[in-house]
Amino acid sequence: MTIFNIYCDELGEQQFGAMSQAIGSTTEETVLGSSQIVPLLVSAMARLTRTDAGAKSMSDLLDREHDGSVLMKLPDLYANRSNVNGDALASAILGNSRPAAETLVSKQSGLSPASCTKLFNITTPILMGMIGAKKREDKINAALLSQMLNNFAALHEREENPEEAEPQAGGILSSIPGLGSLGNIGGLLKSGNFAGIGSMITKLLDKNNDGSVMDDLQGMAGGLLSGKK
Repeated sequence: MTIFNIYCDELGEQQFGAMSQAIGSTTEETVLGSSQIVPLLVSAMARLTRTDAGAKSMSDLLDREHDGSVLMKLPDLYANRSNVNGDALASAILGNSRPAAETLVSKQSGLSPASCTKLFNITTPILMGMIGAKKREDKINAALLSQMLNNFAALHEREENPEEAEPQAGGILSSIPGLGSLGNIGGLLKSGNFAGIGSMITKLLDKNNDGSVMDDLQGMAGGLLSGKK
């Protein structure tokens, strides 16, 4: 099961509909955009945790700011009333790659540039909240966090061609357990695929960000999101 499968199971069809209204887009575009944003963010997080310092910074950030409580106040997040700064968080995780990531996701999903930016800002704290809650529940330390994120990243980064990844028609998304319970969302996912997601992630993230991403991440772990600057 990929991280996006888990993300879909956690949110469900109703939340994708509410999210699409919040960003001024269609549900279909929101789902397709999310199917690219979630794996991209996880891969970026995984890369940041491949050093001991990076793993500790990510672990500290999750412990301080992302306990999963954001999932209980999604309407506030959609209306930009939450104290979770999704824009700063997405920028810290993606670093110099964010503008190119938004351009590519917008092009492939049909989202307008403005809607794509809003979706990144909403998706990032939701995803971090899910991971943070899992970390707290299972008492996952920094080393195990890195292993978990990199395992998820490896799973979707190798999905270059859905037909190669899964024998069923429609690719890897056609085999997600519980898609039927998601109604129209399940249908949208079955008609889409992760073709090219691995190459997209490699192109965007396997670059030298000259330390800026790590600086931002460590700053957040030190209290940026709680207002300490």
